Amino acid sequence: MIVPTMSPSMALAVADKVVGANLILVDNTETGEVFHLGLPTTLWQGQNLGYPAGCNLGAKHAKEIFGSATLVFMNDDVLLGDGWLETLVREVDSGVVVGARLVEDNYATEVDGWILPYLEGYLWAVDIGDWLAYGPLDERMGIGYFEEALFCAKAMNDGAVLKQVDVPVIHLGGQTSRNVFGDYSKLHAHLNKNRTIYLEEVRKMGISNFL
Repeated sequence: MIVPTMSPSMALAVADKVVGANLILVDNTETGEVFHLGLPTTLWQGQNLGYPAGCNLGAKHAKEIFGSATLVFMNDDVLLGDGWLETLVREVDSGVVVGARLVEDNYATEVDGWILPYLEGYLWAVDIGDWLAYGPLDERMGIGYFEEALFCAKAMNDGAVLKQVDVPVIHLGGQTSRNVFGDYSKLHAHLNKNRTIYLEEVRKMGISNFL
């Protein structure tokens, strides 16, 4: 399970709730605040890699250490209820990408008149074989946004299925925009940049493949 984080308190909360899985924390602080907590398997690069690159680093480590596995990616601002992990991962299969929320009506992912569905990146899981086929996440997305939509588009383009799983979690949301961007104008510019990357990559695949 891979959790990029910039918050020592949230890292501790996640570590307390994750039972029965190999947890990999990716410390996205410059000062190593999470790394110096001494929690097992914390990766630190001395900078804020962003969510996509943090996930990629964690996935690379998971492949090297555990080999065949189910990869679970999660934001650190998710409140976890009992049984959430088992409920999520038992639905993962080759060609089936699962997550806590499937979005099918977001015009931000509209491409040439068609809205493409995606699993929100705050909690999702994939077989490592599918990760190797459709990943890594696009690190041009910087701090994040649209990287999960692009991954899902690649998966669907190859015939994979996106599946929402009803798991007992609550996503607080908005932490990145408040902590990193500060004001909406900077966030808006970042979203526009990432959406442009998303549209370019999906069009390269051929929109007709999704219909």
